[in-house]
Amino acid sequence: AAIMDACPDPSGDFSAPAALAASTYAPNPYGVVVRGWFMPSRDELNILGVSSVGGLTPYAYYWSSSQYFAIRAWFQVVGHGGGSNWQFIDVGKDGTIQVRAVRAF
Repeated sequence: AAIMDACPDPSGDFSAPAALAASTYAPNPYGVVVRGWFMPSRDELNILGVSSVGGLTPYAYYWSSSQYFAIRAWFQVVGHGGGSNWQFIDVGKDGTIQVRAVRAF
């Protein structure tokens, strides 16, 4: 919610599509809607990548909620064993990268 609040778009379009995708994700297991999803921080994403838990696609890029500066955010390549060597900032926030929503950590 904080990411979406901080990224208003004067045109009326949403300018934080990754955060929006995570926040509106609502699976419906056994008829119960599960809400409260968010994007993991870079440290949380790293733990998910190291642990092989969470349905991450190996050797794929995933956004984190950790901002580097106004036009960049941290992302990670998972499937390499984790660690900060696999976290990057060289794609602008407008880059197309996968999102893995989480509910708790």
